[in-house]
Amino acid sequence: MRRRLFAAAAAIHLVIAALFSTHVRIEDFIPAAIERPLQIYGGYTGAATRFNFFAPAVPTQPRVQFILALRDGSTRTVDLLTPNGEANQRLANMFGLYELVELRPVLLRTWAVFALTHHPEAQAVEVHVDLLDIPTIAQARNGKAATWVEAGRMTVRRDEIS
Repeated sequence: MRRRLFAAAAAIHLVIAALFSTHVRIEDFIPAAIERPLQIYGGYTGAATRFNFFAPAVPTQPRVQFILALRDGSTRTVDLLTPNGEANQRLANMFGLYELVELRPVLLRTWAVFALTHHPEAQAVEVHVDLLDIPTIAQARNGKAATWVEAGRMTVRRDEIS
């Protein structure tokens, strides 16, 4: 009896995971009375996770770098990273907003002001945003490697910010 109970629980869990594993928003097709319990269960177990991270329409994570122009005329490249993994994950989420075209100028300027604020020795900063161009499986078989491609750039001088 115990074995059958575990087998039934596993089968139910797999069915719920399978329902949420497609690109179809299953929530739109199930009765509201069972949607909420499914969402709660799926949230706690991960069964409601959409497994669309393999989808070709998912954009790659941008890389943001700052080239600081120092008072003596030299330059230095810095990344926006911290020693804290959780903070870096939050930064990565923010970088994902770069996908929204209308936000790009605002994000570039905001990142530039941030860099100038945190690097008082810099007279100007050039913000670079690169996207990783990942080859298809066929391209990779033919020798194409993933490469970083520039997606945006902005220079802001210290005297332009208040």
